[in-house]
Amino acid sequence: MKFSITIETHPYLDNVYAELMADEENWANLTLEENWADVTHEEGVPRLEIYPTLSGDPWVFELDELLAHLLAAKRELVAAVEAQAGTPE
Repeated sequence: MKFSITIETHPYLDNVYAELMADEENWANLTLEENWADVTHEEGVPRLEIYPTLSGDPWVFELDELLAHLLAAKRELVAAVEAQAGTPE
């Protein structure tokens, strides 16, 4: 399975988030922002929103690959949030 990460800005909320792809399908979004998807939480706490597969089948990931993908997404997202805020990495 090919994983990819794209840093995006929500068009209505101006929040930066990481779009997590597995092959060509968006399986989750990762955010550090407050008030994401109408859920209030501490700013800077990573939140993962997981989506179902388009086919309705369950996602099946190799655990170590998934963990590496999530950690890479978190690093990229933190850097993007810091850059947006104008703070050094």
